[in-house]
Amino acid sequence: MDLNVGQVIYLLSSKGDNIYPAQIIEKIKRKTISDEITSYIVCLPDKNSTILPLDDVKASIFVSLDSVKEKLLEYAKNRINNLLTNASKLESRFNNIEQVSEDFSFEQELNSDDDTALVDLGNGKIAKININQLPVG
Repeated sequence: MDLNVGQVIYLLSSKGDNIYPAQIIEKIKRKTISDEITSYIVCLPDKNSTILPLDDVKASIFVSLDSVKEKLLEYAKNRINNLLTNASKLESRFNNIEQVSEDFSFEQELNSDDDTALVDLGNGKIAKININQLPVG
């Protein structure tokens, strides 16, 4: 990333909960035998106008607020999609219950002689229950 002296950049905190502007106040180029290294010194907008190397800042660096916005929207979209996916996975636990409730038929045939009822459980299964033994809530 090539930055210019005087340029304002935006720092998205590592927790993603704050955005801080910072100004590039110094650009340092060092050339070694094997490489050329560029580092930057920034000024923060706190009451002391803290000056520190950009490499010491624990944040994501952006050159515009629009690029910060895109990153935050992407993060939010991914988070929402993960929440929806997790909910969908949990919802699948209810599929068997829905199927069972569709198969059950609670139409009763009462036998007045012994207080029993026949309940159609579906798939050709019939249950005989004693009405007097049902818990009353």
